[in-house]
Parts: sequence; structure tokens; C-alpha cells
Amino acid sequence: MGPKGNKNLLKTCLASLIARFIVSNGVSTRNRTLEITVEMSDRHLPTVSQNAGLQVPEGSMMVIPTEALQISDPDTPAQNLTFLLAQMPQFGKLFRMGSPLQQRHFTQFDVDSLQMAYKHGGGGAQIDRFSFVASDGTNSGFLVDGKMQTEPIFFMIQVELLDKSAPRIIHHQCLTKVDLLQDGRYAIYISSYELKATDADTKDEDIYFNIVRAPHFSYLENVTTGQLIERRFTQKDLNRRTIRYIIKPFLGAVSDSLEFQVSDATGNACIPQTLEMKWSQVEFSQSEVDVCEGTGSVSLVITRKGFMMESSYVGVQVNEHSASLGKDFSLSTSSLIQFDPGVASRTLSINIVNDGLEEGEELFEVLLNSPVNTVLGERVKIRVKIHDTTGGHCHTTKNRHSAPEIGQAIPVAVDYRPPHHGLIRLEKLPIVPVDSVGLTRGDVPENYKPLSQTKLRVVGNGKTVHPSSVHRNGTDLVFTYHGLMSLRVEDESSPSSSDKKARVLVTSKGQQRHRNVPPGVTELLHADRGAVRIPGQTGSRRSFPKLCTPDLRGLIHYDKDAQVLFRCDGISWKPWQPSTDDLTAKKCPAGWIYHAPYCYYMSTDQKVSWNSAARTCKQKHHGSLVSILSKSDMNWLWDFSGRTSFWIGLNDRVNAGQWEWVGGEPVSYTNWRKEPSRAKKKGGTNCVQVQKRGKWQVKDCKKGKHQHFVCHVKP
Repeated sequence: MGPKGNKNLLKTCLASLIARFIVSNGVSTRNRTLEITVEMSDRHLPTVSQNAGLQVPEGSMMVIPTEALQISDPDTPAQNLTFLLAQMPQFGKLFRMGSPLQQRHFTQFDVDSLQMAYKHGGGGAQIDRFSFVASDGTNSGFLVDGKMQTEPIFFMIQVELLDKSAPRIIHHQCLTKVDLLQDGRYAIYISSYELKATDADTKDEDIYFNIVRAPHFSYLENVTTGQLIERRFTQKDLNRRTIRYIIKPFLGAVSDSLEFQVSDATGNACIPQTLEMKWSQVEFSQSEVDVCEGTGSVSLVITRKGFMMESSYVGVQVNEHSASLGKDFSLSTSSLIQFDPGVASRTLSINIVNDGLEEGEELFEVLLNSPVNTVLGERVKIRVKIHDTTGGHCHTTKNRHSAPEIGQAIPVAVDYRPPHHGLIRLEKLPIVPVDSVGLTRGDVPENYKPLSQTKLRVVGNGKTVHPSSVHRNGTDLVFTYHGLMSLRVEDESSPSSSDKKARVLVTSKGQQRHRNVPPGVTELLHADRGAVRIPGQTGSRRSFPKLCTPDLRGLIHYDKDAQVLFRCDGISWKPWQPSTDDLTAKKCPAGWIYHAPYCYYMSTDQKVSWNSAARTCKQKHHGSLVSILSKSDMNWLWDFSGRTSFWIGLNDRVNAGQWEWVGGEPVSYTNWRKEPSRAKKKGGTNCVQVQKRGKWQVKDCKKGKHQHFVCHVKP
């Protein structure tokens, strides 16, 4: 007996009533039984109350819950509500109680008991499905959204493809910035400006930097917890600037490195990379010096070793012992010593006062402190002994560390003169020979003067400034100047009336000025990187490492020459600064592109009708076919689509000639190729397709030529 017979028997039993009674005529009696059977009719159709579909990770099995699939019927029990399968899944199988489903039906009781499951069979398909007809064993047809349905409907299964791509490293720079911590230690912070990896479908906290080899001379430390980092850190840690490398100056090292490997939570990893740390170390060249009172001055040499491509600073402090500042000696230079890029040593000049009095040995100390972007070495203190001249003779021992003999004059780096109004004193640095920086004999630009003849004149006071170095940059000749103060200069060799004088603004480190610069003028932002280009030379066209495509959307490129960040928006490279849009873009589903205020998806795997496209956007992506509300949106979408035809959400299916968007937005913009007629097409409904040059054309929603489509959804 089939399901239908069982159901009828059950209903008959429930509807049967037996009555026993006695019939008597006063003489005899008879016992009789009356059986009353009520024949019940099934008046309710089964209703598909849940058909939400299922999301299954690639290659895995998931139970089909009641929240995803359910048939309800007030006069039929769950074991008699049957799913009759018209089409089985193509890329997976249905399982009942852990075994593959053998028959082509199952019941609502199986679903309620969590006995039904779907297992994905692998492969690259992102969508699977099966179709069914709901039955109560009595009636024909079933209800969907209040409407009677006799044809099979689909249960959609979305396959979530596993992430098989490793994160990409977009920032990877050598670390050179040294910070002095409050506890007296030195550290180099590691942030996303120097080291950054990205993955389209992985959060920053799930991008791991696994330490393959630890640093040779020290360790990494977590700023927040203070703990030693031995295994790994995340991109989120770098974004928050909570990772730092601790420098141990007593080891004497000026560089270190570590090896790391970037991976995501699923184990996809890049090849190991090396992160380098470089810094400089500053100290006195000797620890003690003897000087005679009649010497006049003594120069203390401060040396710098290690990485010298950036500016460093160190403070000077004097400790008086038996010698008094101002009475027995005086400093002729600033108490702040600056090391410009490329400078390995500086000289601190001290004037020794000859008071003509006969006195004993006098002593004072000079200390280095407050380092900026450098570390202090072992010899941070030098002892200076002043010996009295008795009878015109000074008896001292030789200075330690092969220092000059007492009485021998040591050249002072800067001649000290009291400053007066209009005088700008520049640091004099050795000029690098031309041949050593890229200019070869026989390869000299036209109108080039020897370096010794190239001078700049300070505008307004006539002072002359010499360059510190010169090198070639392509076809340009670049002069470099260093200074402690801001000034404007011009080519001294140019006629004063010429309009093509080379001008340059030299500024001290930390100053930045932005103004309109006339032709032939170069604006220098940093004194340690100041450069002057010969007027008339034009720079080459800016180039980028890769062509900007939708696949590279979000990739950031730093142009060192322009000092500007550029970002690929999926179409072209544009100047970029971080904004809230970038945070919103991360909320878009994987494979979608953010363009404020929506996330966009372009179908590329198949072409479908308008009806199918609208249904896919709604059911699969929980969005709608794209709405276009302005010309700028249309231009962006046309580029986003690769300039190919695609369906949009505009239609007049409800009322002919009354166009509306499926998302409900007002029709504020149109881009018709030819204004459509208000009369509805015979035999079909009017929907809109974007065609050549981004123009809109009316097509049949169901029978029109199949095309790609664009969905959008708010993140």
C-alpha cells in the first residue's frame, strides 16, 4: 500500500465511531452495534514555507536544516509531506542518514530530524541545485508565496570556493628610522608603511607574518604586551604599529635582518622574504685629549658609522670639573650636531682661553646625548685636560688613540664668526669628485660648467653657496646642497637680468613649503635631499609597475620621485589618500568591486536573459540588477564592464512606458540610443540592455538575446 493508501487508512481510523445499543419489545431483547464512519476530505494544499537555499564550503558536507527547506500543511503530518525530486544535484549528492539517497524523494520528517545533507563533489562550480515538487499524497499542486504551483521549483546551493591564493606583499622596505624609548632603549618600529601584505578575501588579522629566521643580534617586541615575538605577527599588528625591533648598541652592530613568510588562515603562503634593519652609530673618535692653554682651540671629532643615507642628530653636554665654561674654555659651535646624508664625521670646536695665570691642570668633560635617528656608541664621553704653559713650554703626553700631538692645530670644520643680520652660515661639506658619481669624460651635458665653477648666490645679500655633491639623473644634472636654515639662491654665473636663472629653495629638515613655482624653479622639501635641475630639462612620463585592471583594484603604488601614493581603482591609477571608503570597500563580498556607495559584480561565466539575471541578483547575491542614476555612474560602469553589453535593472513590466528600476530608485537619468515607444511590445515585456558606446536599448525580458549582467548591493 502506497503513501496515499496509508494516509487514507489513518484518516478513516480517526473518523470511525462505534455505538452499541439494545432493542426490546417488552418480551425479548437484541444487542446491536452501529458503526458510523465519517469520510474526511483534505482541503489544504501543502505550502513551501522555506526555500532559502544552502551555502556549502567547497568539497564539504552540510545538513539541510528546517530553516533552509520546509513544507507545511495543517491537515497532513510531516512524515506524509514529500519532496518529489525532478532533478538531482549536478556537482554533488544528497545524503539521507549518512548514505547517498537511493530513491528520488524524501519527507519533511527527514528534514526535521536533520537526516538530510548535501555533499559537494569538488570542482570549480560555484552554484549547484536540485528541483522538487511538494506533495501531501492527496492534492495536486502546492503553494509558493500564496500562489499555486505545479511545476518543479529549485533549491539553490551556493558553493563557497576555498581561498587558494597567497597574500601579496605590496610594501617591503628596509627599516632605518631609529627611536629613543623612554626607558633608554633604542628601537625601530615596523608599520604598514614599510611592510604590508594584502589578500582580497582575508582580513588583516588573518594575514600572518611567520618568522622563519629570527634577527641575529636582537629580537622583536610587542609594544602593547611587552612580550618577545618569536613565531609570528599579523598585518593588523603592523597597521597599529605595535611591532618594534630592539637595538642592542653594546654589540656594535649597525644592521640586522630576519626572514619571514606571509600566509593566510587557510595555509596559502608566499616564498620567504628578508626584512632588513639598518641604522647608524655615533661616538667620539677618542676618549681623552690633552691640550695646552696656548693652543687657541681644539677640535673633537665625532664619527658616525653604519647607515648614513639619512640625517641624524646628537646633542652635546659639558660637565665642568676643575675647568670652568666661559673662563677656561668656550664652545664655538652649536650644542646640537647634525649629520647630513653621506656625512661620516663632524667636528666640535672648543676655544681654549689663555688667561696668562700660572695654574695647575684643568679638566672638563664633553658628553653626547639625546640622539635622533641614531644610537650612541661606547665612547659617548671625552675628557679634555688643559695644561698650563710654564716658561713657554707645555709638558703633556700624546693623546690616546693616535691623536695629534699636543700643540698641533686640528682644523676646525666651520670658522666661527658672531652672526650678524643678513648672514647665513652654511655647513661646509666635502664635494664628491664628478667622475665618482656618474659623469664620465666625454659625456658632459651642453653648457655644463666644472663643479668648482658652479656656485649659487643667496638672493638679496649676495652670499655665495657651494654645492656639496653632484650626480646625473638620466639626462639631468643634479646638484645637492645642505643647510641648516631656509634661503633662496640663484645661479651666480647667470646674468642678473636673465629670466632663466636657476633658483632653488633650501630648507632645514622638517620644513615643507608649498607654493606656485615659476618655470625653471625647483622646490626642495628636505635639506638632506635638496637637488637643483638644469632649467630646460623635462622629466620622463610617470610609469607604473603594472597596467591598472579590475583584478588589481586596491593595489597601491608609491612614486618616490613625486612622493605621492597612487591607487588602482580597477580602471586607472589615481592619486590616493586613505579614507572611509577604503574601510567600506572591505565589507564587499569576495570578487565584488566597491564604487561608492555600492558593491558591484559583473557576470562573466554565462550569458542569460533579463529575467534570469534579475532572479540571480536577488536570490543568489541578495541584491538587484544595477541601477544607474547619473552620467558619472554610467561612465564608470561602462569601463567596469570592459565596454561590453550587459543587462541593467530598468524595465516597464508593470505599466507600458512607465520605466522603473528593480531596486526602487527614481528614474533620474537615462541614456537611450533611441527613445522607446510608450506602446508595449507585442508578445513580450520591455527591459533595458546597455550596448555600444554605453547607449541603452529596449529588449524582450524573456526572449531577448542573452547577455552578461551587473548586480549591485549596499555593503
